[in-house]
Amino acid sequence: MQRGGGARYTRVMEWMGWLFEHPLWLYVVCVVAEAVIGFGWLLSRRRVWARAAIVPAAAVLLVAGLSIAIETDREKISAALKDIAAKAQANDFAGIGAHLDTSCRLPTGGGGSLGKGELLDRCQSVVTAYSVRMVHARGIRTTFDGDAAETELDVFIVSDAGLQILKWRVKWARRGDAWRIIEVELLSPEELRHLLL
Repeated sequence: MQRGGGARYTRVMEWMGWLFEHPLWLYVVCVVAEAVIGFGWLLSRRRVWARAAIVPAAAVLLVAGLSIAIETDREKISAALKDIAAKAQANDFAGIGAHLDTSCRLPTGGGGSLGKGELLDRCQSVVTAYSVRMVHARGIRTTFDGDAAETELDVFIVSDAGLQILKWRVKWARRGDAWRIIEVELLSPEELRHLLL
């Protein structure tokens, strides 16, 4: 019984998240509803139509207010990735570490991996060695599975080596109300993997 209720709760939360992240369709429906109600009022001049006009307007205001007030999981992850990019650009690796779980790792092949401390040290070495001037996260695509999530994104980096576009896969775990990175993997370009490994 609880299992079905948990799945239902997850579906409802996913739907609510989608609604708050993409409210445009609701706004369009409400504008059409207002037009229909306005037409009904013009034809009949009855107060019931005037009162009905409040409903779509109230729905728009409610959803707009809630979408500003509520940060969805997808928005939390996107904000964390953009914060990591800004902190890498500012050479603030302690700040980046706040987004990493204590169990965070970067697989190195052959079954090995770098832990959180080693990963931060390697990233700092690369940023310093190449005089990174700009880091920008784009194309953030996140999928969820309960308290786990996986993101693929493009990171644009401007450094002494020119412009590089790196594709990353990031795995997340929910920790309380926040999301923490538990694994990162550089997907491409393959030739840059040696910088981190």
